[in-house]
Amino acid sequence: KEILARLELLSEDGEGKIYRDSSQNHFLYVVCPSTKQEYLLGVPARVREPQMTPSEARRWTFDVPNDTVFVREA
Repeated sequence: KEILARLELLSEDGEGKIYRDSSQNHFLYVVCPSTKQEYLLGVPARVREPQMTPSEARRWTFDVPNDTVFVREA
């Protein structure tokens, strides 16, 4: 939570949040639905487009299409 407090929140939806630091690095914040473990994942330049939602960035981390529906997570 201390790290998140130092970042700027850019967008959020039901699957996560996108943050930016003072050096213009972008991060995806997600919480594992089964373990409740929190993750802050670096997002590469090609995903930083303003229209990129946290849900789309999350799918990018799994290398699946944006219209993928997660049925069950383990």
